[in-house]
Amino acid sequence: MNLKRIIREELSALSDSFYLLVSDDEKFIYGSGKFGSDSFEPVENFDSEGILRSRYQTQEEALKIVSWAEYYKGRGGTPGEIADRMLKHNPKVVPVDFILRKRDESFPIIESNDLDWIKDVDPLSGGEYYNDTKAICFGDQQKWCDVRIANGYITFYLNEEEVSKLWDEENYGWDDDSWIMLGLWRNGTPYDGDGDWHEFDSDEFNYSYYNINNNQKVRFNEILRGVGSDEEVGNFEDSMVSLAKEFKHPVIQDQFDSLVGEYLEKLGYVIQKNRWLSVSHQWDAVCKETGVDVSYRGNKIKIQIPIEKAYQKYYNTSEVNDLTQLLKVIIKNLSDTYWYEWFNDEWDTDGADEAVEDSFNDFLDKAEDYLDSEKFKKWEKVLSNLEKLNIKNANSYWYNFKQLERENPNQDTIWRIHFKDEFNKADLFLYPKQNNSYYGSTVKLKSHTDVPVEEIPKYIKPLD
Repeated sequence: MNLKRIIREELSALSDSFYLLVSDDEKFIYGSGKFGSDSFEPVENFDSEGILRSRYQTQEEALKIVSWAEYYKGRGGTPGEIADRMLKHNPKVVPVDFILRKRDESFPIIESNDLDWIKDVDPLSGGEYYNDTKAICFGDQQKWCDVRIANGYITFYLNEEEVSKLWDEENYGWDDDSWIMLGLWRNGTPYDGDGDWHEFDSDEFNYSYYNINNNQKVRFNEILRGVGSDEEVGNFEDSMVSLAKEFKHPVIQDQFDSLVGEYLEKLGYVIQKNRWLSVSHQWDAVCKETGVDVSYRGNKIKIQIPIEKAYQKYYNTSEVNDLTQLLKVIIKNLSDTYWYEWFNDEWDTDGADEAVEDSFNDFLDKAEDYLDSEKFKKWEKVLSNLEKLNIKNANSYWYNFKQLERENPNQDTIWRIHFKDEFNKADLFLYPKQNNSYYGSTVKLKSHTDVPVEEIPKYIKPLD
């Protein structure tokens, strides 16, 4: 059933008054009839009544939904002239897109055989998936349709559950791919993630050395010498987290810990942004290749393909002979890229240089200011006293610069020192020694709170 061709033929034969039966949106002809009766009288060889009856049970029901276009008294002439006069006298009537073109003798109506395949794909059945439970119709404004064929496009409307089943049926991995796909479909491309962030653990900072410039390396080494370390930053190329111990002063270690967090946060934003942009560009390439456009609004996923592209690329292949098969092959081509793997395999730090450089400079500025401060001089004495008392970093599986300890072997006890108030004070707790390093619920033998760090030797005596 090629409606364009039939309408073209009927228009060319008109010499008397005629009317058109169009959809409510006045964008698609359902039929044409000879004027002179209140009932619908289809032109010979134009089974518009059949079209209506396939949609509605009775003529009365049909006429409640579709509207009669005003008739125009034809005066003969070419189809183009008839169309021009019809639009001039009744501009609201837009039967099909070919009437919208400029009509004259030099531009006759020519039907492309590339679209003839539509007559062989019955849009009222549509295959296994689009059976009687799915509505297939014409017209962009008919919101209840599951499939619309109008204005040169075939448009499928599905919910996420339907897409999920088809995605896994034709390929695999909707659970992995869904958050990427839905992000692209909701936001369009190019999409940068809108502030999406990937959380790295501190191990990623171990390789931050390769993002330090030469001037920063010199400044790092000067700080290390300032705290009495024999190491250089170059000795920690692949283990930058371990550099924290070399700064010795808890204040600088705290500043370094802030650097680690800030560096990983900024890197996480940049990496994720570039991942989204990369997957966006790949999605655009797949859409261009397949001819498909996908969007997600409200609770409906809209999959659209030009009719001509569907014919040229898919129809009459071994896979596609109806609308169900067309949808399935489209889903298969869209899911073939393995989007989750593509997304996570991308590792592009482009754009992070300035942010990372600022993070390092901020740490170096603060550490250098500390080395020139009175607080540094005070802590040099504090660290000397703690060393004499054999107080060391807490025995834990991670390096905790805010917590020190000292075992008392003869008494089978242990002192735990927790710094607070920007490392100006500490809480001191004496516990009975136990096998593990967690003392949170252990009964304290002694406790001293808010002790100035200079006065710790008043409460913890040297070992015998």
